[in-house]
Amino acid sequence: MRRKASLYGQPSRYHDFGYIHARYVDQAHGLPIFLPWHREFLRQFEEELQLINPDVTIPYWDWGYNADSPLSNTDMFSSNYYSFGTRGYANPPCVVDGFCANWLDRDYQCLTRAYNPIGLAFTDDVDLSPAIFSGPNFDTVAGTIEAAHNQVHDYIGGSNYPNRSGDMFPVDRSTNDPLFFLHHSNVDRLWWSWQQNRPVEGAKYSTRASMNDILPGLTYNNQRINVQSTIDSMGGDQWCIQYAPFTR
Repeated sequence: MRRKASLYGQPSRYHDFGYIHARYVDQAHGLPIFLPWHREFLRQFEEELQLINPDVTIPYWDWGYNADSPLSNTDMFSSNYYSFGTRGYANPPCVVDGFCANWLDRDYQCLTRAYNPIGLAFTDDVDLSPAIFSGPNFDTVAGTIEAAHNQVHDYIGGSNYPNRSGDMFPVDRSTNDPLFFLHHSNVDRLWWSWQQNRPVEGAKYSTRASMNDILPGLTYNNQRINVQSTIDSMGGDQWCIQYAPFTR
């Protein structure tokens, strides 16, 4: 995808998704539309990948499984070419290992990651389970999920460099890091899991917003998309969302 032509004047089709996310960042975060918007955003990214390889799906990174020691997941974090690499140590902290070593962002700056390996921890799956298994309504569950999501962005990006933090830290740059997509796949999986556990409430949306609200910046077949179309993960047409149980 990084070799395909952009539709928005960006370096590649891959960078188009960073452009869209950055452009609508204030309209898609800290609001009820956060979960629906990112579900459709991921679906469109996955569909773009499937134009290259129809068998590709976006995996999820269950960061709550080893939340106290996420760097122990060496399938994700190592210098191995097939991993996502580690972190940068220069200033700026450019990623120089893993398959995304020396990647350039859409503004032609290097991909950065600056997490502090000392004390790095996320919200544990055990702490999330009350909301996912028995959360009473969309607003409660969405708030819990987004708060845990924010922590991953903050800690993996890191902000301890004076000139530039890791890309996952500032929301408008976060899609530069391919970890973003696995991270958000897990965010969507948590919402999906709650919907499976509480199907009646899971079919409902926020009391502070409407099912008819349009997802800003996202279209499908040149048609605008509303929240309603994202709620049913088995809604037909382009919608067929399923997540396999986590295995080590």
